[in-house]
Amino acid sequence: MENPLGLRERMSDKVWHPSDILYTTTDMLLLQQKGWDPTIAEVTDMVDEGTKITIRMSNADIQLMEDFMSDHDLENRSVFIRDAIREYIANNKTEAQSDDNSVTVRLNPVVLQTLENMRADGTIYDSESFIRELINTAVIPKEAIDDSRARAFKAAQQSSRIM
Repeated sequence: MENPLGLRERMSDKVWHPSDILYTTTDMLLLQQKGWDPTIAEVTDMVDEGTKITIRMSNADIQLMEDFMSDHDLENRSVFIRDAIREYIANNKTEAQSDDNSVTVRLNPVVLQTLENMRADGTIYDSESFIRELINTAVIPKEAIDDSRARAFKAAQQSSRIM
């Protein structure tokens, strides 16, 4: 955006945004007439500007976001929105890749860190196989496992006699 009021730019580089300058009420009115919405603008000192986007939100959605941010000590709308987008993509990516033979389970951070620590120290091979084993132990009766083990052992004995 070019400098619509001919105001002196705060930064020496070519990137300029209306939020880079402190404005008088008259300046703000002129900027609003030119299409700039100060309610969604944000002062940034980012080295990498990236692509800026504008979103329209209802007052109710903005209030929900503001309440959540204040409850969780978040101060930056952009960071909040970027994190929300990443989380949305991660959740939907997992669900889209799932098939009929899988279940997605969300675990709290403490449990996830515990599983990662167990994997790191060699207690378990990986989280998925450990969780699968826990579920099998909880669901499959011990007698069925013992019976399966006995049949598998007998089959292996018979197979070794044939060879």
